[in-house]
Amino acid sequence: MLSDFRECTEILRKERIQRGALEFDFPEYKVILDKEGKPLRIEKRIRGISERMIEDAMIAANETVARFLKKTGNTSVYRIHEIPDNDKIKNLRKLMEVCAIPIKIPEKVQPEDLQKLLRYVKDKDIEYAIQAMTLRSLQQARYSTENEGHFGIASMCYTHFTSPIRRYPDLMVHRLIKDALTKQKSKSEREKETEFLVKAVEHCSETEQNATQTERDVTDLKIAEYMTAFVGEPFDAQITGVTSFGIFVGLENGAEGLVHVNDMEDDEYVYMEDTMLLKGKYSGKTYHLGMPLKVTLVKADTEKKELDFIIGELKSPLDMFNEQNIKTKTNTKKKKKKLKSKRN
Repeated sequence: MLSDFRECTEILRKERIQRGALEFDFPEYKVILDKEGKPLRIEKRIRGISERMIEDAMIAANETVARFLKKTGNTSVYRIHEIPDNDKIKNLRKLMEVCAIPIKIPEKVQPEDLQKLLRYVKDKDIEYAIQAMTLRSLQQARYSTENEGHFGIASMCYTHFTSPIRRYPDLMVHRLIKDALTKQKSKSEREKETEFLVKAVEHCSETEQNATQTERDVTDLKIAEYMTAFVGEPFDAQITGVTSFGIFVGLENGAEGLVHVNDMEDDEYVYMEDTMLLKGKYSGKTYHLGMPLKVTLVKADTEKKELDFIIGELKSPLDMFNEQNIKTKTNTKKKKKKLKSKRN
């Protein structure tokens, strides 16, 4: 039965991809805590075949239920994901131009357009940056009583049905199914139900966003706590963002932080908006998205839930002493030369 189920879900996934569904390949990480809530390690979360099979079946179930509710003609609860914001798509196009990606994103963007882009950058240095910008260009999924489709999975009709014991919108959907199968409500009852559902879906969307933000805050806090033990240590990193105030870097363990432009002391760096990179005013050295580099953690702020890095490795006191001596000797030689030339 499991073999048949696997074959069935592979067919479902293939059909969903063919219609343009987006599949982001972001690595997921979880912070392992001890009994007191102290972080022990950060583990990369691996999505196995069994999890994908369950997800494929859940999506199919959600679509089936959504179509059933729509056919009843009654007010129902849908999970919608609207068309991307035009301004954010412009930012994505700009990044694609900077990265010389030969793919066109039309004005009326469709899921398959973004799917094509994600396929093109697969396993390239710019993959993370393009995926992140693509994700930022999308609207937030929400609950609604109006069926407006789901852009991300390229579905014309979608809802949340499979988790009624932990998610209230799913419980509402179960009740709507039961009513559709067993009850004939009057017009006034329908109107009252519609009034409730309109308020309920708005409330559920707000609480979902709050819960998501809380989860992010807790994860960032625990990562900052974990990384306090590694202040002063070097790491291999990749640039995940470039701004006028510095560069964001990501480590292999999922931790992310900032190299502030004020801490880039080897030159005066200027943000080039057209090319989305930082460029040294005198050296011409550049930092761009996807660029690998070595960084050192200099601060893990648990209150702000932030990590601060510098580029390169920290110099030892001996190295700093030697560098200062070299600078002093060099300056002394220059002064002697100037005095000699003046006497001459």
